[in-house]
This record gives sequence, structure tokens and C-alpha cells, in this order.
Amino acid sequence: PSDDAKSLIPWKKLDEKTRAKLEEVVGQPTVYHRTPSEVFASSPELYLLLLHEPVLTLDLWRSLGNADATLEAVGPNQFAGKDGHASNGRWEFVYRSPELTVIYAEGQYHGPLLGSTLETKSVLVLRTAYFQERDGKQYVKHQLDGYVKAEAGSLKPVAKALKPLFQRSVEATMQESLWFVSLMCKYTLYDPHTIARCLDQIERPDDPAKARMQKILTPLLATTPERKDLARRDQGER
Repeated sequence: PSDDAKSLIPWKKLDEKTRAKLEEVVGQPTVYHRTPSEVFASSPELYLLLLHEPVLTLDLWRSLGNADATLEAVGPNQFAGKDGHASNGRWEFVYRSPELTVIYAEGQYHGPLLGSTLETKSVLVLRTAYFQERDGKQYVKHQLDGYVKAEAGSLKPVAKALKPLFQRSVEATMQESLWFVSLMCKYTLYDPHTIARCLDQIERPDDPAKARMQKILTPLLATTPERKDLARRDQGER
């Protein structure tokens, strides 16, 4: 496992209970993985909103018809949900800043190829950088390090033969987690009119995250022509 990702965790800013949870996982993970870095067009404001407000982001995906997952806020910076396939769990932001996000998660994985239910504990360390080209276009670059500790039924260690399967599952899940945010950033810039319509369907009028998204969309709506092919398709579906 990479020590530089561990060193990025702001240990001194975490309380003793949180430090202990994280140390248990990063000290002896079953699986460690670092995703390739990804660069895409987005303003910092849009990226951070979609990253730090995952319930809103998932609602937008569901409105577009591209998500089977469920997610709800169960406390400050804490969430519970299911991916619609093989996993469920609870997770929390233990540290958030524009450049660094640390997530702790506990869950269950019911992968049919593994033949058993795995109890998992994960620590995700997301690094983000922002830059702007000479033409004024803004970009985001992010990369995710993941430490996952997994045990089979009755807290037995994962069998050595299962580790390659589990490794591939972790790698795929981590990549999808990044795309969950980056693809929504890209689509928002590509077709803010459809995203605005999706936002209107979210029935949380007092949600501050929804209000922030509306504010971000306002200049995009004024400067981006509506995609006529998509508009015609939407009208046909109605």
C-alpha cells in the first residue's frame, strides 16, 4: 500500500475514535488500489457540490434514468445506501476540503462469484487539483486511493483464492465512484437545460444543495444553447 496516501490523511485533525477506525483499515488492508488520475472540464464549485452532496448527485442520475442505487443522509456527513447490485453500507466524510476528501465506510458485499457475504471496512483518500487554461476554461484533476479490509462470515479472513476477484471488484467500484461525479460534471456542462429539468423534479424545495445547483446552472443556461435533439426526444417521451 502507498504510504504517501496515508500521510495525506490529516490524523491530528481527527478525533481519537475516528483515527482508530482508519488505522485499523490502512494498517492491514485486504486490498489497496490507486485509480488512474482523471482530468475533465468543470468549475471547482460544480465539482465540489456534486462531490460533497452525493444525495443530490444520485437524484440527478436517477432523473436521467441511469441509476439503480439508493442513498439517504442519516446524519451530518453520514449516508446509507445500496448500489442496486451486490453492496450496501454506511459511509461518512471524516475530512473534507477542496483538495482532499477522506471517507470511511462499512458495508456488506454479496458478490455471487465470491460465494459468500463479505463484511468490509474502507478508507478512501481523494486528491483533487484545479487549473485553468489560457482561454479561461476550468479543469479538475482527481485521483482516488482506497484501502479495504474484508472478512468473510464469522469474521474469517478472506481466502487467498478469493482475493483476485475481490481486488477486481474494488477497482471497478472505485472507478465508478469517480465517474459518478466526473460524468455528471461533464453532462452538466454539455446539457445544463436537461439537468435543470431534472433538478426541478427533485421535491426538496428548501434543500440548500438544490439552491446552490440552481445558482451554478444560471450562467450555463444563459450561455449554452439547448440541445434540440435531446429536447425533441424529451417531448416525444412525454
